[in-house]
Amino acid sequence: MQTCAERARSGRLKDNLGECVCMDTPEDMPQLADYVRRYCSGPKPFEGMIAEEAALLGKTGDWPSQTEQEMTSAARPFGAMPVTVLTNGYGWGYTANADLNARLTMVWRAGQVALAGQSERGKLVVVQNSGHSVGL
Repeated sequence: MQTCAERARSGRLKDNLGECVCMDTPEDMPQLADYVRRYCSGPKPFEGMIAEEAALLGKTGDWPSQTEQEMTSAARPFGAMPVTVLTNGYGWGYTANADLNARLTMVWRAGQVALAGQSERGKLVVVQNSGHSVGL
């Protein structure tokens, strides 16, 4: 991801994404596929993924600026407000390391269960056969 972010910053992804695709590209939907290619040619999606992975692994960096304790204490229960959290069926699959993917999936899902648990009427729905962009 770091290499992809650097390539995007230098403008080298505009013509050829290669392995630097930041989300599924639905080739049967040309307009959406074109949008995904343009979106993935910039550094922000890769920088976001790097920050998210660092946060999940407990590494420090520019994001998040709050500590986990600060984020937990800032969380507000949703009371009886209905909350449905959608999660992809494929799990985390953004590294070449299957063990790391499995661990990141467990951490990700635990956070989603916790989010749904902020409501008395919260539920987690696993959308089968979907990746990061649920429904695409």
